[in-house]
Amino acid sequence: LALKAWKKKPYLFLTSVLGLYRDATWLASTDLEAADIRRALGRHAKRVSATRIAVAVDLVTGIGTGEIASATMRTSGPLRVVFLSRISAKKNLDYAIRVLSEVSCPVEFTVFGMIDDDAHWTECLKLIESLPEHIGVRYGGVVPHKDVQALLSQQDLFFLPTRGENYGHAVFEALAAGLPVLLSDQTPWRGLREKGIGWDLPLGSPGGFVAVIEEQARMSPAEMLAQRARAQEYALQVADDGVAVSQSRSVFLELISQHAASRRAQSASAGALE
Repeated sequence: LALKAWKKKPYLFLTSVLGLYRDATWLASTDLEAADIRRALGRHAKRVSATRIAVAVDLVTGIGTGEIASATMRTSGPLRVVFLSRISAKKNLDYAIRVLSEVSCPVEFTVFGMIDDDAHWTECLKLIESLPEHIGVRYGGVVPHKDVQALLSQQDLFFLPTRGENYGHAVFEALAAGLPVLLSDQTPWRGLREKGIGWDLPLGSPGGFVAVIEEQARMSPAEMLAQRARAQEYALQVADDGVAVSQSRSVFLELISQHAASRRAQSASAGALE
């Protein structure tokens, strides 16, 4: 809502006044997103009771095991940092480039993703031109999904300082490839440092991102291998968690039941009129 608010906020106001989503059930990936929905509805939130916002964790695809975490360990040379997401203001690629401009260690930064915002990409290109010589940047275009995990396994750090994610499937893909992640604190992926698999930092402190990148560059191969193994193990735990499937099943069964009850009520009403 912070981006293009001039058209989004009037839309929310009009749809609330008209009751356009009066009978809708909002589906959130986390309790945090459910709170965001209520906050976005503002003074009209009372029209949507807690039972009208269902929470079900996003489903993820299965992953392989073992080999990927140690596929291409870095022993020397620049730290290989990767950004894989849509290239738009929301994903904050320009912020990532500004952070890299303050990093003192050699970095090879690869950007993958569809250019969704030409103006944002143009701004990023200008920032890239002013980077110091020890920071190299390459745009790798769009990656087919079947190649994502193998591609990410060849990197050292996944960097996504996003302005907000309801889930962040690219984050899961990175962890599944045994890749530690450096994120903003605007995603459901939290407590990453405590888990030993990454970092989730506030965007208001870019120096924290700089410090993490330089810390990662100093890490020994043994430390990095252990970190990668932890990342992949955590992704396996997420993929094997039956909670997401159970929550999604419950949400849709409840909606089917509500729809059936509504149809029966309509039929009874029509019968009474006849």
